[in-house]
Amino acid sequence: MFFVILKSRMKLTKKQRENLGKIVADIGKLFLAIIVLGQWVSPANFSKNKFIFGLIISTICFVYSVFVDRGGE
Repeated sequence: MFFVILKSRMKLTKKQRENLGKIVADIGKLFLAIIVLGQWVSPANFSKNKFIFGLIISTICFVYSVFVDRGGE
């Protein structure tokens, strides 16, 4: 539903969609690096909830970036 609302309200050029897709993909990479992979390096105890949360958020960001790059098709 969010994608339909976003598509109807945002009229972006092809270049703007590509840039938005890249930014969202970069945000997903940051979540993956900080929350998910940081769990393995941290001396603190491993948190399953943080790991799952980071994995879900980064997956949503990657899927959304592919959606935006395709032009909302």
